[in-house]
Amino acid sequence: DFEISPLDIKNAVITLAEPKLVYNGEAQTQAIESVKINDLILTADDYTISDNTGTNADTYTLTITGVGNFTGTATADFVIGKAEPTVTPAIEDKTYYEGDALPEITVSEDSTAGSIRWIDFVLEALESGKNTLNWEFTPENENYNVVTGTMIIEAKITTTTTTTTTTTTTTTTTTKKATTTTTTTKPATTTTTTGTTVTIIGPTTPETTSTTTTST
Repeated sequence: DFEISPLDIKNAVITLAEPKLVYNGEAQTQAIESVKINDLILTADDYTISDNTGTNADTYTLTITGVGNFTGTATADFVIGKAEPTVTPAIEDKTYYEGDALPEITVSEDSTAGSIRWIDFVLEALESGKNTLNWEFTPENENYNVVTGTMIIEAKITTTTTTTTTTTTTTTTTTKKATTTTTTTKPATTTTTTGTTVTIIGPTTPETTSTTTTST
């Protein structure tokens, strides 16, 4: 008599069906594409899977357990990555001129909940022509990425020309009365402006590299 013992799968190589899942607010289940021991490929009936479900953006570890002709366990890490937020930066809808204070930046109502701010070099006042300003959006929900972008505000150029007031007085004297005639030229001011443009670039997310590992 002889006995054939079950094969231990502790050194199995696990290939995941989805190298990286992305957060969507719901529970997600990582599937297995294949399990291989040396040149032997296991079928789905040769093992059970546990701990392969997650919701939040994080790194998880699933476990397979051998059954039937297989024994032992093997593990593999899988990732649920952060999602990209929906961000539409906005400033007050008005005409901007050189010298205006930097406008407050907000996000539209359809954006992901969070806060936005100007970053890097911030002007104290808008300059004539194009003002390139960088912004950063931080979501309230940590399952979304922090993203950055650029807004270009093209401020109007204002030119003012003033004509100086000139007053001329002529006095004529007679024996009966004095007559004084005054002629005044009123000041004239002319203002010339050019167009305004607001351009939004972004958002972008810093590139990251994720690695799926197999452990025993």
